Amino acid sequence: MELVKLKQYMPEQMIYGDDVQYFIDENGNDWYASLSKFKKPYTIAYDSETDIIHSYSADASAIYPAGLNVVDIDLIPDGFDIADSWFYKDGVILKDYASQAINDRIRLLETANTITNDWRIELQLGIISDEDKEVLTNWMVYIKSLKSLDLTEIKNRETYQSIKWPTQP
Repeated sequence: MELVKLKQYMPEQMIYGDDVQYFIDENGNDWYASLSKFKKPYTIAYDSETDIIHSYSADASAIYPAGLNVVDIDLIPDGFDIADSWFYKDGVILKDYASQAINDRIRLLETANTITNDWRIELQLGIISDEDKEVLTNWMVYIKSLKSLDLTEIKNRETYQSIKWPTQP
């Protein structure tokens, strides 16, 4: 079962009440009327333009379908997590390793910036100790190394696992 580009609408008869959000897909299929047709063990919701998966559940009714396609599937791959970059294409769930590498770098940069923030302010104010200035310098070298990583060749699991991430100070 697949519903395509679900959007909110107001049905003539609100059989589930006035405080319920009703959805219909581009083929005129009502979300609630279609729930019983999701028979496979898992249901995913994904963006039809990017194919990125935004939600999944063993219970189709737990999905919030606004603006998404919803499909039921038999199998979820090992390691699947919507916090990572997974997409649904041609009936298969695949990991987007290039996006995962970029997200990993962003997460590492955010952590480094949080750690160094106070030292940067102290440096600007001229009140940083020599010891903290040396630590800050090491962190800035780390940040520069992260930013200079070439992630353009990340295409699959092997190239993702071959990334040589710099070591935190």
